Amino acid sequence: MAYEINTLIHEYIYNDILTVANAELPWDKMNNKTILITGAGGFVGKNLTATLLQKGYTNLYLYDRESTQEELEKLMAEQEKEILKEIEQSKKQK
Repeated sequence: MAYEINTLIHEYIYNDILTVANAELPWDKMNNKTILITGAGGFVGKNLTATLLQKGYTNLYLYDRESTQEELEKLMAEQEKEILKEIEQSKKQK
């Protein structure tokens, strides 16, 4: 599946996110689970959130003691919006 590079994330990091999201990992074990991501405002947390959103997980709870609830909600909304945009562009290319 071809994706355009997310302009908010560096190309190498975005490629890593796609690599992890497409890896043969036991993703099905997390189906219908609530996932808590601590440190969600940090480097690893942001990218883990992006990867899980890429995989279609939406029952995510984000926590970061340095970030406000509003900042975390904005982060999640931005990442969801970018991923949905990329999926739509991918469908148009087919």
